[in-house]
Amino acid sequence: STIKKNVFIELDLKRDVPELTGDNVQIQQIVMNLIINAAEAIGDNKGSVKIALKKAIVDAGQSETDFMGIAIPSRIYACLEVSDTGCGIDEENQKRIFDPFFTTKFTGRGLGMSAVLGIVKAHDGALQLASSPGAGTTFKVFFPLSVVQNAVETTPAVGLIPKAEIRVSVLLVDDEESLRIVGSDLLDAMGFSVLTAANGREALELYQERGDVINLILLDMIMPEMGGIETYRLLREMSPFIPIVICSGYSIEDINDDLCNDLHAAVIQKPYNPDNLRNTLMNLLVNSEKASQSDIQ
Repeated sequence: STIKKNVFIELDLKRDVPELTGDNVQIQQIVMNLIINAAEAIGDNKGSVKIALKKAIVDAGQSETDFMGIAIPSRIYACLEVSDTGCGIDEENQKRIFDPFFTTKFTGRGLGMSAVLGIVKAHDGALQLASSPGAGTTFKVFFPLSVVQNAVETTPAVGLIPKAEIRVSVLLVDDEESLRIVGSDLLDAMGFSVLTAANGREALELYQERGDVINLILLDMIMPEMGGIETYRLLREMSPFIPIVICSGYSIEDINDDLCNDLHAAVIQKPYNPDNLRNTLMNLLVNSEKASQSDIQ
């Protein structure tokens, strides 16, 4: 639904690929980031994005390497391939594309591909990149079928995190549509219901209209029109107890100084760690409930 009509989506999904044991929300984030980036590379021109999934075998001695030139271990993989007919990526940008704060877009923070690489590594996988200006781009993601279980044992899947006992409503505020989609899926998997806004001004309007059903607000720090800190201050004038979490891909030290005396606010780092995110939200909800009861008494 986020991709323009000029982009044709082609699927080539083989039926012989076994199921993976992994974090389904994080896997979805990889797929979504790669497809949206591919569609954006096509721009307003007509073009296509091909998504292929197959079983791949890397034999010992085979010269298969990742984007850094490091040999991919010999084993059986599920291989996800996303290719586009877009503008392509020059050699210089290919070297920087996975840096946490690098982006070729005018807006945004360039966290998408950094998050993709982090998830691939967490699942003990590998990633390949092939591209050149004017010739499109192809990403291949290799998930090992034999050891993926070990890769995720130390990081519980979102589906294994206990859901909220009460259906709590969270207002998610982020200017990037892809991150609103990922964040909504993550919060829903944790048991929360989700409302979204694209910037601080929209968030204020939505809270004025539906504040009685919003239990918590998740705010991106850097947004056009009205950023997270300014939105936080105006929200706090409207409600002293509504839990507010500010999210940032940058340093959070300066934000902590702003919120240090607010028991109903917190700061978390992007990209989200599911356990940390849920614990932060639940702790703030408990504090808010206590404050509300004290106020009633």
